[in-house]
Amino acid sequence: MIAFSTFLEIHVLRNWFDESDPTEAFQQKLRFFMVTLCASSVFAFLGCKITDRTEKNEHEIEHFSSFNASPLLSGGSAVLGSSSPKAAIPTDDLEYVQLADQMSASSVTYQQQITRFLTDPLMYPLNAAFFMAVGATEFFLTNLSSILSSLGQDTLDYDLQLYSVTSTVIRFVIMVATDHVCATYRISRLSILAGLIVMCGLGHVYLSSWPIPGLHVNVVVMLNALLNSGIYTLFPAVLAAVYGFEVLGTTYGIFSCCSIIGNMLLNLVYGADYTRNCVDSANNNLVICSTYTFLLSGVALTVLGSLIYSLKNRYLARADEDF
Repeated sequence: MIAFSTFLEIHVLRNWFDESDPTEAFQQKLRFFMVTLCASSVFAFLGCKITDRTEKNEHEIEHFSSFNASPLLSGGSAVLGSSSPKAAIPTDDLEYVQLADQMSASSVTYQQQITRFLTDPLMYPLNAAFFMAVGATEFFLTNLSSILSSLGQDTLDYDLQLYSVTSTVIRFVIMVATDHVCATYRISRLSILAGLIVMCGLGHVYLSSWPIPGLHVNVVVMLNALLNSGIYTLFPAVLAAVYGFEVLGTTYGIFSCCSIIGNMLLNLVYGADYTRNCVDSANNNLVICSTYTFLLSGVALTVLGSLIYSLKNRYLARADEDF
């Protein structure tokens, strides 16, 4: 869907913003997508809040329980409450308590959990890493046409297909293989996320500094697809393990709203960078314009990924030991 929306932007929206001045047309498109992304983040946050409230009050409806409908979840509370796998083996005399009832029996209220989350200093490095990672990858895809143009390449359709296929495949691989890889090789999900963030950051630095970045631009496209798929797939699991499954809708909603900051920041920088460098790139003999934007995003991603990795033990101390 991201690749498809980018295709629409390039081939359809340019007819809506038909300006003789390229700079004015670019600024109109930029404002349009900034408003659209901001609105989608607000709607996502409201949806998460409604989901949280619904799940919080669900146990009060005696005639319905989503956990009753699934044989895979009906014994979940016994697993959560057991200290060993043997304790969770069902017997004829064992009567399972529904997982929804087990979760709602916690003495910590919803407001206390949210307050603990908002006042936790460790939340802010995660927040910064999330909004910068999402902002950088969405910024890269949104401006892929001008990026390729400044590199003298006319391979937009191919790179969009490469991004879409890579994103879909990686998302499937992460969902299927993450649990096995983490349990077998004792690698935490935070380590995987930090590695993806750093690799994508180095790709952005490469675009800003390497003499001939067009030689490996496909690798940078794949790195952005890898990070975008990985962060949307693994980040909810990180939040659920560190701050609790019961408030995942609100915590993930807050992070999703904050991701708009990274996208807005990089697009604003890119707008100034484009006006200053890309318009006169032929005269200045620049290999790729928007050099400063990619340097900023690359350094930010590399630093934040390294910071998350250095703090991983503090996060893991609050999560399950097998996380």
